[in-house]
Amino acid sequence: IKFNPLANWSSKEVWDYIRMSEAPYNRLHEQGFVSIGCQPCTRPVLPGQHEREGRW
Repeated sequence: IKFNPLANWSSKEVWDYIRMSEAPYNRLHEQGFVSIGCQPCTRPVLPGQHEREGRW
């Protein structure tokens, strides 16, 4: 059985919680990396692109 308490949260809800609780997060998000995976298959997304377009 898998349990994912954030599965139904929007990106906004996740970031609101991170800011409110001062939880640590990957600083690559500040450089435009929305969806972070392995080093060679992750790139920042451009404005208007879907968040998963930074992964292949």
